[in-house]
Amino acid sequence: MQVVRHDHAAERAAAERKRLSGLEIELACFDAGVVLHVIDPGEIAVDGNHRMASIEEEAGVTALTTRDVEDDGSLRNQRGEALDPRRDGQVHAVIILAPVPSEVRRECMLGSPSKESPVSRLGTWQPASTEERLDRMESLAAIRQLPYRYALALDSRDMDALVELFAPDVRVGRDSAGRDALKAWFTETMRQSRTSIHQITNHVVDFDDADHAHGIVYCRDELEKPDTGQWQVGTIQYWDEYARVDSEWCFVRRKFHRWYLVDALTRPGHGAGVNEGPEPLRTIQLPEAFDSWHRFWDAARAHDP
Repeated sequence: MQVVRHDHAAERAAAERKRLSGLEIELACFDAGVVLHVIDPGEIAVDGNHRMASIEEEAGVTALTTRDVEDDGSLRNQRGEALDPRRDGQVHAVIILAPVPSEVRRECMLGSPSKESPVSRLGTWQPASTEERLDRMESLAAIRQLPYRYALALDSRDMDALVELFAPDVRVGRDSAGRDALKAWFTETMRQSRTSIHQITNHVVDFDDADHAHGIVYCRDELEKPDTGQWQVGTIQYWDEYARVDSEWCFVRRKFHRWYLVDALTRPGHGAGVNEGPEPLRTIQLPEAFDSWHRFWDAARAHDP
């Protein structure tokens, strides 16, 4: 078997497929360096967190370093014995460890940025390091908790927990700001319904940078109105802005959009119940709020005979 020495500075992507003497190999990147291993039909798994000894014990792998590669490309163990990766008719994983610079290791793990690469579905901001990627994952989890906790606090009428989900300087209306003002507004608003149920569904998040993001949250809401004897049902979207304040992700702003709000016994229609009744919670009509909605139907009308 011939083993080709690699220029590690040229390695650019984890899981890059190469060919080594007709055997398919996969490139992975560990702290110790670049690791090449043959993928056998049994899909031998090599965990980068294991020490080399445990890899040999658990996966039956022959562990080698670059010192074991002879000038002629042959493989030998520490006793100088020739090694055959196809011994016993089986394909055995051959591992080659070599030190690699940290910047190359990062590219190996993240992949090199490319102008042809599609924009991430997590927004335009692209993390520049492994730490930033992990931080974005944790941030995404924290942001996705916000609408769930908002719904829980709203339906349980826990106004203190509710306003803690917002930034301390949150704007309330045109002339007020802060959590105390927000608490007063929510308290008055939620007294208009006795029981409420907010079911959070879809949630799309886009990061603007490491500490700012925006998103859209879908919600189905139910409201009990004792004064009218109605049990209303509706569909909402919240168009959100998020920010990390003192290490905690918060709502900065929530814009309220609605398709309809009707009694449970009434078949909904376009805009039914939106901004109707005394002192309604002002909302923006859907789907007209979407610019793409207008472009779609304008194009459709342009093609009509």
